[in-house]
Amino acid sequence: MSVQSLQRDLNMLPSPNGQRQPMLDIGSNLHIARSPEGKMQVILDSAEPPNQQISLKRAILTSKVDFDISESTSILNCVVLEFDLGVDAFAVAKMAEHLLRDPLKHLNGDDLIHTLEMFRTLVEASSGGWTFQHLVGLWGELKSLHRLLSMCENNLELTTCVEAWKSSSVHCQDFVFPGGLYAFDSKATTKAQRIHEISSVDQVARREATESCLMSYVIRPVAEHEGISVTQLIETIAAALPEKAKEAFNLKIQKLDIDTVFCDTHHFRERHARPTTLYSVTEIPGVLQFTPLPPGVPTLAWPIVLNEGTCHGAVMNTVLANWVQQTTKVMEDE
Repeated sequence: MSVQSLQRDLNMLPSPNGQRQPMLDIGSNLHIARSPEGKMQVILDSAEPPNQQISLKRAILTSKVDFDISESTSILNCVVLEFDLGVDAFAVAKMAEHLLRDPLKHLNGDDLIHTLEMFRTLVEASSGGWTFQHLVGLWGELKSLHRLLSMCENNLELTTCVEAWKSSSVHCQDFVFPGGLYAFDSKATTKAQRIHEISSVDQVARREATESCLMSYVIRPVAEHEGISVTQLIETIAAALPEKAKEAFNLKIQKLDIDTVFCDTHHFRERHARPTTLYSVTEIPGVLQFTPLPPGVPTLAWPIVLNEGTCHGAVMNTVLANWVQQTTKVMEDE
């Protein structure tokens, strides 16, 4: 199996169905799977744990793990290397290829450590391709745009919302309404808790004359008919737009250079009791502490855990509808 073929199979690998763990059997005792959060896993079944420890930035190594892969089949005493969502499938494919140089060898934890050391730079480098993390982030942005469109009462308001979405252009926040009065960043996580990463202080910095917020999604990967994919969201949004706004939207989608098969394969839905919620920047942990940045600190990123807020459902829709209407009114007056 070529690296390219394996990379494609990894991108299309589904997340677990309930307690069952779908796995891609590569050869020998090597399997690759995806966690309930969408993270890729390299799994060695019936494998001796490694004799040494390794410090990793973008992966976690565990031993003596058991998996149910069907109603009647389990694999036991596994060594598992679980990557974070930002690791490229190409890096994992290269590791798998190296591990199977001798397809008859029964692999152990030390083999995995040795291979990881060889490919550490590739694994820990920033990915230039489509990762699960990119997919989850785009899903959240498109879901936000879809929600905004549902607040619109006429074509001008629909056009306003499309203009607000910054997509692939240089931006600090995902949505900045024309005139700059309102802005928000869209964050989506597949974790069970409302955990996000603030990658730049500009995503949450308070600005004069701007109401700035963060829209939080807590989602989970699901089967095809249980949720909605990025591809389906794109089609639904395009169908709701008048011709001029649709042209602008389609152009933004083209610039994203989407991996169509990857985006069509994975479906998501919001987790139960974790509704989409809008937070003002003052409700985000660290904003008051880290902004403005102290002298000599050019940039800053930090993880956040958000409490379950109150601005969701009808309350949030009222806020968003007001933003759309006020922005459109200002544009009409100009």
